[in-house]
Amino acid sequence: MNKIILRISCIAFGILYFACTAGMLYAQEDSASVADSSGYISLSVHTNVEQAEVFLDSASIGVAPVDNYKVKKGMYDVKLLNPKRLGDWQNENLIMTINLNKDTIVYAGFPYYYEFNSIPFDAGVIRNDTLLGNTPLRYMSDYLMKGIVTFRKNNYRDLIYDMNSYDPLSGANVTLKLKDNAKNEPNVIKNKGTQFKTSRNLTLIMGLAASSIAAGYFAYDYKTKANDLYTEYTFTGDKETLDESRQNDTYFAIALVLMQAAIGGLVYFLFFD
Repeated sequence: MNKIILRISCIAFGILYFACTAGMLYAQEDSASVADSSGYISLSVHTNVEQAEVFLDSASIGVAPVDNYKVKKGMYDVKLLNPKRLGDWQNENLIMTINLNKDTIVYAGFPYYYEFNSIPFDAGVIRNDTLLGNTPLRYMSDYLMKGIVTFRKNNYRDLIYDMNSYDPLSGANVTLKLKDNAKNEPNVIKNKGTQFKTSRNLTLIMGLAASSIAAGYFAYDYKTKANDLYTEYTFTGDKETLDESRQNDTYFAIALVLMQAAIGGLVYFLFFD
């Protein structure tokens, strides 16, 4: 009898243990389910520019390629800062607004920037039978240009240029040769001697010329600083940087007005006084 009671007790204990263990396992599954629905997703950002810095809103999340960055669901501004500000890349950054509601891979392609120059100028730049433009040419391309381009101008021999030798820093610079039977382009020479009836105030004229050059330099300098500060503000959100940018824009406007006034005075005293 005692053995029967002992067996029944063991069976009951086993059933109770199984029930408790099953309850614990179910609770763990619920916990994992809650973690999966917490609102975080995976973001990957790839680009055709090496070491481009990637920002999510105003926070840097690394340099491209960025893989499996965890972020909450929502609307974001994805910004890519181009580390190569000059040369083979256009001097610009990429900004896009995306709604992240699932695992996302973003590919952002910077445009390729090319410069073509020739002596003499106004030569056509042709690639795959398509005229890209005339020199001096600044050309934007969505793809890396390979193969050859042709420089073509009337009375000159075609020049075949291999894009594999393109220098991103200096661009493509070529000198065209005249055809054997080409006629030299006429040089227009005119006597532009000017005889003034009254003497010019050379000191005043030189002073106005110097003032216009100085004002132009300061206008350029202030505008450059304002643009750089505004670019910095778009990434940092620092209001002081924005205020400083606006202040430099004001100085730029003043310098521009002074430059125009100096040029106006220079023209008047040089030609009309």
